[in-house]
Amino acid sequence: MDPGLLSAWFMPNDFAPAVGHAFTFQRPKPNRELHFSDTIVCEVLEIQAEKQLSYSWTDAAYPGELDSRVTWTLESEGGGTRLVVEHRGFAADDPIHQKVRALMTGGWAIYLGERLAEHLERGTT
Repeated sequence: MDPGLLSAWFMPNDFAPAVGHAFTFQRPKPNRELHFSDTIVCEVLEIQAEKQLSYSWTDAAYPGELDSRVTWTLESEGGGTRLVVEHRGFAADDPIHQKVRALMTGGWAIYLGERLAEHLERGTT
């Protein structure tokens, strides 16, 4: 993943594809009620070239409140590629975690289902 291309459809970032690299995503709209600031702090945990990327995810203003993990996996399918994104770490018995999970589920749908799709339709790699 290239940080410039990732910024074009996801969020501004300083990502680098290296295990141990600390980076941030900049969110456009904070949600203080759900403890979402404008900065997400991440660290690359695992990379399998052209197959999988995993990184930690926590809010810079609320460290330790929701430490989670995001994994992107590419799978060959027919003549194309399937992208599977998992975001884990939400406590089932924590009402705030579940509200954040619902909010982020909608966000992932927008970023992946709309913005990434539009980006790919424009022919940008």
